[in-house]
Amino acid sequence: ALSMLDKFIPQLIITDWHMPNMNGIEFCKALKCNDLWRNIHVFVMMAQDNLDRMEEIFEAGASDYLTKPVNSKVLGARLCVTQRMVQLQDELKVEHQQLRNVAAQLAASNQRLQQMALTDVLTELPNRRHANDYLEQQWAVAERSGRPLSCMIVDIDFFKKVNDTYGHKVGDDVLKQVAQILRSSARKQDMVCRYGGEEFLVICPDAHADQAYQY
Repeated sequence: ALSMLDKFIPQLIITDWHMPNMNGIEFCKALKCNDLWRNIHVFVMMAQDNLDRMEEIFEAGASDYLTKPVNSKVLGARLCVTQRMVQLQDELKVEHQQLRNVAAQLAASNQRLQQMALTDVLTELPNRRHANDYLEQQWAVAERSGRPLSCMIVDIDFFKKVNDTYGHKVGDDVLKQVAQILRSSARKQDMVCRYGGEEFLVICPDAHADQAYQY
């Protein structure tokens, strides 16, 4: 029976108490030792004179018992009960999977919302809120460690004139291009942010002023 379980996992096993080599109690215990088998329902058949040892079969993990000779009506009734239990278990598995899926979707949505809350929609750079949080973190690190920290405010000259002359669509394109230039020029550890309007903030950890000036 145990060798067959590696190929096929049934919903119910009916076993006898008295068997050669391994009795029904030992068989139930062997099932419960395997995570893949522990949810299989097991009926143990026993003689009337073994009813005083009924507690042993339930402690071993049996779901129910049958007295020998087995009454077909009793067997049918207990099979119906087990069938309902299996159906409930299957429904719970489906519900748990659905809950896991919903939880995963919510986590992904929350991550996207958090990212959106910290990102400038136009340039896709970190926004002012994100910049302030990052600057506070790096400032604290610099104070504790004595490591240098530089910041640059980059402003686009005559940007209002671009908007007035060519329109806001062209102005938006200019902002995107400047954002791309700044991002491609910065180091990996630097954070380039849109601070507001045509202003950009570049936070440069581990950089002295003369190094930042080379930008």
